[in-house]
Amino acid sequence: IILLVFVIHFAVREGAVVWKQGRGYFLRLWNVASVCSLLLAICIASLHLSRTVLAAHQWGSFLQQQDAFTDFFPLAQQNQVLTQLSATLLFLLVLK
Repeated sequence: IILLVFVIHFAVREGAVVWKQGRGYFLRLWNVASVCSLLLAICIASLHLSRTVLAAHQWGSFLQQQDAFTDFFPLAQQNQVLTQLSATLLFLLVLK
């Protein structure tokens, strides 16, 4: 929830700056890096929410059918992608 609040705050702030400066905003490398990190943060937040919903669904499926096989591989794949995107975002933020 905190990540979503920060993402919304920074998206509104960056949107206001882009609105004021127009296309000239994208001529500076650091501004492009800010937009890329913001878009990446939005992707990470949405993937985190998706992973949470999938985990709840998979866990419910496991509890209903404990004798049957429950495939957690899609959840593991999503977790791996989330970890890699988070590491990429951290790298961009450290560069910035």
